[in-house]
Amino acid sequence: MEGFNAFIDRCHLYDIPTVGRVYTWYRPNGTSRSRLDRILVSDTWLLRWPGSRQYVQSRIVSDHCALVIRNSVVDWGPKPFRTFDVWQQEVGFKEVLKHAWSQDVGNGNSLELVKLKLKGVKQEVKSWYAEVFNYGNLKKQQVIDEIEALDKCDDEGILQEDMRIRRIQLLGDLRSLSEKENAMLRQKSRFNGYRKET
Repeated sequence: MEGFNAFIDRCHLYDIPTVGRVYTWYRPNGTSRSRLDRILVSDTWLLRWPGSRQYVQSRIVSDHCALVIRNSVVDWGPKPFRTFDVWQQEVGFKEVLKHAWSQDVGNGNSLELVKLKLKGVKQEVKSWYAEVFNYGNLKKQQVIDEIEALDKCDDEGILQEDMRIRRIQLLGDLRSLSEKENAMLRQKSRFNGYRKET
């Protein structure tokens, strides 16, 4: 530990201010917690981004809270429309596709008709996604909020045994709700990797 602290001093690294939770790691059974994770930056970094802060995020599946460093909001522009493999496992997705494709788009050039049909499919899938997955996100957020409330009780030393058991159950629920999101993130990473290579 002394060697690591000496390394931090020699490199002139700084632990920038933290926003959010007090602790970044919680033992799954709730018996202990600590601030194990932190972001260290150089003085050069601070000169370029003096308003940097580390934001402690909600813990999702891991027993560690992710840290995000922010200085300013960057607008990356509109997101491209993508479909995800996990959607095919959802009840009703194939029916949405069949219904969208069966819509009459009029007469004309075959390529133009296909283009119009694909545009209709895109619109219906986006509406379906907003309804189905936003409900899932809402439910997930409710679970996260309840876990955070229990974590706060733990931080204050007032967590009862039944609350500890409830938190373990909620963490299990959260893992299940995160499976779809993780599948989409894995596929998004492949999209991004492909785009960088081309």
